[in-house]
Amino acid sequence: MSDNQKGTVPDRFCIECYTYGAMTSGVLLVQGPPRSGKTSLAKSLMKIALQKDQPLLVLSTQPSVTELRSAVDRWSAKLGGQTSIVDCFQASSAEEETGFALIDLRKLGGLVDKELAKLSQPYVIFDSIDALAISGGESLALQFILSCLRRIEASRSTGVATVTSGSHDPRFENMLRTYFRGVIELKLEEANGQLQRSLRIFSLLGTSHSTDWYPFRITEDGIMIGSKEYRDQLPPRHSELHSSDLRRTLESHPRSSTFQSSAGTQLLEGMR
Repeated sequence: MSDNQKGTVPDRFCIECYTYGAMTSGVLLVQGPPRSGKTSLAKSLMKIALQKDQPLLVLSTQPSVTELRSAVDRWSAKLGGQTSIVDCFQASSAEEETGFALIDLRKLGGLVDKELAKLSQPYVIFDSIDALAISGGESLALQFILSCLRRIEASRSTGVATVTSGSHDPRFENMLRTYFRGVIELKLEEANGQLQRSLRIFSLLGTSHSTDWYPFRITEDGIMIGSKEYRDQLPPRHSELHSSDLRRTLESHPRSSTFQSSAGTQLLEGMR
């Protein structure tokens, strides 16, 4: 484990990624193979949003939204906050011959608009993009995602979306990465008969950052980065992003300046 990995404290990575989104009206993309922890990372960001009293909008294309709904209900009961969950298969038309339900992207766009109008600058969890590509084809899925991102940013909302790497055409995955303000990569490896999950910041628009891989484990409440022994010994500090980087981002994105006096600045001050 490198010194940078040793210096990581509980949820610090997630707090900083959340803060970046709050400062830029940005949506981040979480990309990784199956079972690598994409939904668990989204849960950690979801929890931070509720802790900061930000409304929460969850768009789920998972076959069952029970797990996400359970996490939202548990945390919102403890932390308070306004939450809304949209099962994207509500926007579907059942295929009688095959028995499959395909998502109607136009109807789903209407549901997104309706929820964004009800909530004030919500944190949006989109888990996951995969079903959109299956339902409408990758070309239509890209068009819908771009349109959806514009809706989210126009409402000055923030959030995170997940996608499974290696399951789509490489051109689709590469184009998808260009649509988001940042990309977090996850990987899953086997070592000594055990599975090891790691993550890194691949890109964050307008910032300088490390691209080191950080090991993490999945817990009931999301993810935990680094070993407990190292975390117990270390004081809170910035590990990846720095306030000067974020302020430079603000200066280069005037449309997000309203966050300077609200959640983003408060979070930065709290991390010093």
